[in-house]
Amino acid sequence: MSKQKDIELGFYETLGSLQDILDKILVVGGWCPFLYTKYYWKVGQQDIPNTTDIDFGVWETGSLRYDPTVYDRLLKAGYETEPYSSTDTNQVEFLCNAKDDKLKIEFITSFYVSDDTLSRFLGDRMACHRIEAFEILLQSKPLILDVPFSGKILKVRCLQPSTYLYHKGITFIARSGKDKRDKDMLYIHYILRYCPALNELLDEVMAYQSAEEFDLFKENILKYFGRENAPGYRALNPLLSPWMPAAQIKTSITSSFAPLLARLRNIK
Repeated sequence: MSKQKDIELGFYETLGSLQDILDKILVVGGWCPFLYTKYYWKVGQQDIPNTTDIDFGVWETGSLRYDPTVYDRLLKAGYETEPYSSTDTNQVEFLCNAKDDKLKIEFITSFYVSDDTLSRFLGDRMACHRIEAFEILLQSKPLILDVPFSGKILKVRCLQPSTYLYHKGITFIARSGKDKRDKDMLYIHYILRYCPALNELLDEVMAYQSAEEFDLFKENILKYFGRENAPGYRALNPLLSPWMPAAQIKTSITSSFAPLLARLRNIK
């Protein structure tokens, strides 16, 4: 298993390989908490949830043809490829080597983004996942962070913490597989525990009340964290145990979710 610093280096190298088009893509996955911690909140926590997937959201780029495409850039940078699936060997995803691990680089967009974007910006052979409700992320205002790497400052766009939390709260229950579902709940806990401006973050989350998905967000959070020993407590216990004594886990979950739960319960 690679050390965390090797995995982080793989993430930075991927950003560096895509530096000329970072204004066209959005970090959306498990690397968001890492970016918040180091470059936005600057709180220096050691228990950042790690991931070996690098997920980028793709905005609409229209009919403009990009040369090189994202596929060409990553191929030239020496990244490995693997078939998207056993039934589609033409479409590929890229892998970044991090010593003993391989970081999968995935591109995601909504059903409203054009085929031109996929073929002319990403490249015909680049796999791209279209996901329901992903436009919530693409339509949100991105957070732009200065990330130093190899003597340069990369302008990295990622989700605002409030958008990240809101979207995870909507979608974690529908994730394929228990591990992914539980990991998403860990990300939500991390945001609530370590955000230094929690009231402002919750104000931004509550601003989504008029959105049609907000009722699902509320339902999911109340179901999984609305009482002690709810399913979310059981899911987070083994994931938090490497970082805190067992006796503190329940208290951490309860105190982290309490402000959000109070807001949700006070909705008229």
